[in-house]
Amino acid sequence: MRPGAPEPVSLASGALRAAVLTPLAAGGLLALDDGVVRFAGGRIASVAPAGAGDGDAVDLGESLLVPGFVDAHVHLPQFRVRGRFAGALLPWLREHIWPEEAAYGDPGVVAEATVEFASALLSRGTVAAMVMSSPHAGSASHLLRHPAFEGGAGPAWMDRNGPEALVRPTAAALADLAREAATFGARYAVSPRFAPTSSGEFLAGAGRIAREHGCFVHTHLSENPDEVEWVRSLYPEAASYADVYERAGLLGPKTLLAHVIHCTDAELDLLAARRCVAVHCPSSNEALGSGRMPLPRLREKGVRVAMGSDVGAGPCLSMLDVMRVFREVQAGHADTRPGEALRMATLEGARALGLEGRLGSLEPGREATFVALRLPAGGGRDPEGGLEAAMDAGRGRYGEGVAGVWVRGERRVPAPPPNP
Repeated sequence: MRPGAPEPVSLASGALRAAVLTPLAAGGLLALDDGVVRFAGGRIASVAPAGAGDGDAVDLGESLLVPGFVDAHVHLPQFRVRGRFAGALLPWLREHIWPEEAAYGDPGVVAEATVEFASALLSRGTVAAMVMSSPHAGSASHLLRHPAFEGGAGPAWMDRNGPEALVRPTAAALADLAREAATFGARYAVSPRFAPTSSGEFLAGAGRIAREHGCFVHTHLSENPDEVEWVRSLYPEAASYADVYERAGLLGPKTLLAHVIHCTDAELDLLAARRCVAVHCPSSNEALGSGRMPLPRLREKGVRVAMGSDVGAGPCLSMLDVMRVFREVQAGHADTRPGEALRMATLEGARALGLEGRLGSLEPGREATFVALRLPAGGGRDPEGGLEAAMDAGRGRYGEGVAGVWVRGERRVPAPPPNP
């Protein structure tokens, strides 16, 4: 919802026939090789096996209906330089990302890129996201006001250890942060880029502002060993990297922490106790050689986990591609069945963004927001096999398996023809 706007309303009604695969809020999956999804008033009315009385349903042929994808960690100003890798995390930031983000101090650049970015998300089946914009005041406002954007966003604030064009004086950054948090409220993401580019004063102020306005907190944690050592040298008083954020009051149920690879057991216990969300970014981790998230350890500790593309270290916005890489890097280490990948990229993301009651599952009462994936010709309508095939079909083409996207029952991709 836009600031101060009522909840979106749609009068769209209809029925679609296809294979169906969806995680369920109570656990498990619903898989139908021939199902009908009925919706009315923009919400799902029923999901059931196709029967003789379903002649009114629009048959999508060899397609698979899944919930709309949720990207729990992505960078808007890195979209145009995605896939430009340069060794490890810190050299990549200095050589590719920070020079690109400097251009986003121009409001015209931000406005143009926001339209392109929002369209690219939706075309790949992503219906909600948690987004970092550039470290400039106002850089997230275009996205938060965009009529097609769902989720949270905020600037990647920096008050030290970065290029002059991106670092803000602490007091000025906190003043801008407080003003934006008051404007956008619960959808706003208080987003220190990460501890090395944040002073203790800024982190403490950011934590106070997030609590005052009920905002999200969105940052990075333990992506790279060099980063972890840098944090240790900058914050010798802290017990750990996670403790830096804990001391600033930044950890809680609305905190999303990207990567969480090189954490101690004590740090994972802390994240679990605070009900934080760890965002697994497998394609980014692979591209920068950051390591593999120890997913079984996080699960054992009770840490909530969602999935993110992390564009631009991740090479593309397609959550189908992210799910494919997840299955490759976690094979032999964690549950990598197609249905589990789908759960992380839909329902767990919706929960992380506070949208579980609306998105993330094709269950009655939720919004009729879903994606149709193309199934291989002649391959039948096996739901999990079809999802696996859709992930593999996008290899190198970044999600071309998306055949259609519906938001609250209205087809958005491909766009319907204009009225005559």
